[in-house]
Amino acid sequence: MLIKRLLDTRKRLIKRGNLDEARGGVVSKKEQLLEAAISLFSEQGYAATGTRAIAARAKCNVALISHHFGSKEGLLREVIVRGITTVGDELRALRAKPLPPEERLDRLIDYMVDHFDRCCQGMQIVCHELAQAQSPLLAAIHPKIAENVDLLTSILEEAHRAHRLRDVDPRTAAVLLMGMLQYYFATYPVASTLIGPRTPATIAQLKRHISQIFLQGVLREPAESVSWTAPALGSAASP
Repeated sequence: MLIKRLLDTRKRLIKRGNLDEARGGVVSKKEQLLEAAISLFSEQGYAATGTRAIAARAKCNVALISHHFGSKEGLLREVIVRGITTVGDELRALRAKPLPPEERLDRLIDYMVDHFDRCCQGMQIVCHELAQAQSPLLAAIHPKIAENVDLLTSILEEAHRAHRLRDVDPRTAAVLLMGMLQYYFATYPVASTLIGPRTPATIAQLKRHISQIFLQGVLREPAESVSWTAPALGSAASP
């Protein structure tokens, strides 16, 4: 009798559109809506994406967006919070691995650039909301961002204890590294005209330059500098 009631309940949920038997198992419609929203926001931008398009991609009733998230804005908030939480999970995993500080930070830079590349539109929205003191989204994302900065700070503090960090404050360095990682994507309409659009070559270049600048610095040590003497007036410069 109990099994029959459970099966009847499951059928009712499927009929209402809360569960789906596709893809080899029971998948939450809420999860399908989130996946669809992430894909469409990335492909065509938040403003250009309607709730009907999201529901169509998720293959569910558009009313479920209001049911699960309240509105399109609520769905966006859930997408952004989930993305920030995913970054936190990756930072914890990296912190737990027994790696040299340089390799740990190099892997972090590689992951973060790929993450922001996937979430470029969301990154621009996050930066816009962070600039608005009264933004309702700010209250939802600020604690998660602060938690991620704490995690990155702890990674840099570990490098400091290993005598691998220069004379910088780990927390300040963590905030600046986050800014360096985000800038290209947050200002994409401008930055893309300066160093190129989001192609595999540009993304690889970003990773290499951020690693070089943050991990090694951009200036050579004085002993490594190539000596150079200005040519005398009227003489030709050497090729």
